[in-house]
Amino acid sequence: MSIVLVIIGLIVGGVLAGRELIATAHIRQIIAEYHQYSATFNSYQNRYGYLPGDHPDAWNYFANTNYRCTSANNCNGDGDGRICYSSGTVDCGTATTDIENYKAIAHIESSGLIPIDYALHPSTDANLGFARSFADKSSCWAPDRSGNFGHIRNIILFGSYSSSNYCQTPVFTNLEAYNIDKKIDDGHGAKGRILGHPGNGGSTCVPAGNFSLPTNATYSLNIDGKACILLFSLG
Repeated sequence: MSIVLVIIGLIVGGVLAGRELIATAHIRQIIAEYHQYSATFNSYQNRYGYLPGDHPDAWNYFANTNYRCTSANNCNGDGDGRICYSSGTVDCGTATTDIENYKAIAHIESSGLIPIDYALHPSTDANLGFARSFADKSSCWAPDRSGNFGHIRNIILFGSYSSSNYCQTPVFTNLEAYNIDKKIDDGHGAKGRILGHPGNGGSTCVPAGNFSLPTNATYSLNIDGKACILLFSLG
């Protein structure tokens, strides 16, 4: 009987160790993707002088080359240094060009800085565009303005994709979000270059309301279940 128990213990231990290795590899893949997209945004800015999405004369380069650039107004940004969702929103001023976050992926796609199959065009709206994740095929990356996160200028957020919430459905447990944050930043959900957020549908990640500055820098590590998206600084 004791031999059987030892064998069972070894099997269980092996399964748990295997799961931990898979989880660690998954986190590393997501971190690698963030660095890839961050480098891509920097490369675009170095090449054209503006961030993708914010590029005020993108039409001159990308006219009719992607799903977004069907006209100058649909293609161009305003050049204010913010990847803004809508004029008049927090940190976006009163510029006439909107949805720069959707234009950003179109600009990168046409620039050739990411392969075309990285661009994700939801069938629900051909005007939208996100960057697909190959580390987690149910998730995506979406650039955006920093909103009320005053210490970060622009972000790229990572979350699970859905037709209603796009990349803002929680994809990480608090522990997973904390581990990623700690590995490449400071481990504080509301400080530094990586922020934890409940997104749309979460409620037990770092407390925040409608992408406003979280009031608490602590991940809820005692709570299980998918509760967080992550917001990564683009500078």
